[in-house]
Amino acid sequence: MNRIVLITGASRGLGLCLTKRYLIEGATVLAGVRDLTASFINELKTEYPDALIPVLLEVADTESVNQAAELVKGYTDHIDIVVNNAAICGKKRFLALDRKEKEERVNEEAIGDSEAC
Repeated sequence: MNRIVLITGASRGLGLCLTKRYLIEGATVLAGVRDLTASFINELKTEYPDALIPVLLEVADTESVNQAAELVKGYTDHIDIVVNNAAICGKKRFLALDRKEKEERVNEEAIGDSEAC
């Protein structure tokens, strides 16, 4: 049975590794990425043209999440596995941020990720 997998943050790091792994296993992967031109995603799309579906997704932006959800609905009526991996990687450690920067980071990480689900 072909599993349908949605992975946020799929263009690098853990998200990219999981995207590759699920593709190798024969799953259809809806790969949530901030940039549809990301080189690794395009390389995988060439290798898995029918199984990889890149989805423009910025989890910190509600409108982007809503648009991604509509796109996904056009491909499938269900998702078997969700890997909510999207995150931001700042140049400063969290403890070095000022209060406003911490609030922004928490909002992006917690609220944005929860909206993607």
